[in-house]
Amino acid sequence: MPLTRSDKEELLDQYTSGLKSAQHAFVMGYQGIKVPQVTALREKVRQSGGEYVVVKNTLALRAIDGAALAQLKEHFVGPTAVAFSQDPVALAKALTDFAKDVPAIQFKGGLVEGRAVAAAQIKDIAALPSRDELIAKLLSSCSRRSRASPGCWRRCRSSSWRCSTRSGSRRKARPEAERPGLQTLKNTPDFRESAA
Repeated sequence: MPLTRSDKEELLDQYTSGLKSAQHAFVMGYQGIKVPQVTALREKVRQSGGEYVVVKNTLALRAIDGAALAQLKEHFVGPTAVAFSQDPVALAKALTDFAKDVPAIQFKGGLVEGRAVAAAQIKDIAALPSRDELIAKLLSSCSRRSRASPGCWRRCRSSSWRCSTRSGSRRKARPEAERPGLQTLKNTPDFRESAA
């Protein structure tokens, strides 16, 4: 059943809202994939924080015109699907894991940080640690340092105190008579009134 003009306009709006702003996306072919496999793929992409869209090529090309994804316009040929997300590593991991079991998924190209990447590089991107893994490593590193730092601070403070006492440079409080600025302040009329 052919699409009506209003259907095409609705699809164009959907593509424009999703694809045009995508900074991280992967274009793939899906010829020969079965419906239950597509459902599983959509779920896996959704779990990674992404979105999976099967596109009509001519409408998708109109939607991405002038956007970063337009760098991949030569890949919008034949059955085409686009997966996009805010986290390219998690999305690449989900897609490559799924493609191992379902060889019908063929990567055509990708877009990471607004730059085009070849299909062969998608596996390399999937091998990188995800954003959550990097955050966990950073927090682990900070917690290890924070556990060590009280001892470090105590040693630093005690060693600096010992250094200052050995050299005899500890300050002693001077009596008021030896502080000329304080005597001058006490003699001002405003100070005498506030003290009274």
